[in-house]
Amino acid sequence: MDKKEKTLEHKFSNVLTHVEAKTLLADIELKATTIRGAITRFCRKEKQEKPETFVEMSGKFIPDFMDFWMDANPEIFEIIPESKIYDAVEKYLAFTCVWKKKVKKNYILVDKLQLQASTLLVVKNSLAASIKAVLSYNKRQPKIEQEKLIEAMPKMFQKVLPIIHAMQNGLPLPEEDQISKNISKLIGSYMANDKKTVLELFTENKTKEIDI
Repeated sequence: MDKKEKTLEHKFSNVLTHVEAKTLLADIELKATTIRGAITRFCRKEKQEKPETFVEMSGKFIPDFMDFWMDANPEIFEIIPESKIYDAVEKYLAFTCVWKKKVKKNYILVDKLQLQASTLLVVKNSLAASIKAVLSYNKRQPKIEQEKLIEAMPKMFQKVLPIIHAMQNGLPLPEEDQISKNISKLIGSYMANDKKTVLELFTENKTKEIDI
């Protein structure tokens, strides 16, 4: 089993370069919320737990879920090819569920991916916390529309993630442009609880530079 699990870890390592499911599924005509809702209904009806390993996910969970979903919502399969739906479900579960469980249970067989998966979990948690903090502060002293902040924050963390991975693996850092400098300053200011600088970076001119 470990050999197969190790192979699947390599297969699904590509999802570790994303910070949110929306961008992960950008090239597939299914929203993450649609997949999440269907999986929730399946688990509730079939009294199933979400998979904790890739062997569990690929071997039984997804095939059973796909049969359930095809019976419950055949119209989706008439619009989108089954192979595309399967691919989307695999990526979604790997990103939102399996890697997270494997980190928490310390069951990652590829050493390099242990570091990447742990880093992603920290980044995702930091992103969630930063969105909550910045939205709360911006609500009291509005500088920009809340919806734009919600859209911008994941883009910023997505920009930083390759830099973190490069540093961890001793690789050359991506060429730093003005966008990267602004993002690094923003996240550094947030971590330092420098609210004044964080809000300054969300003024009209700065937001144009980070493309929100």
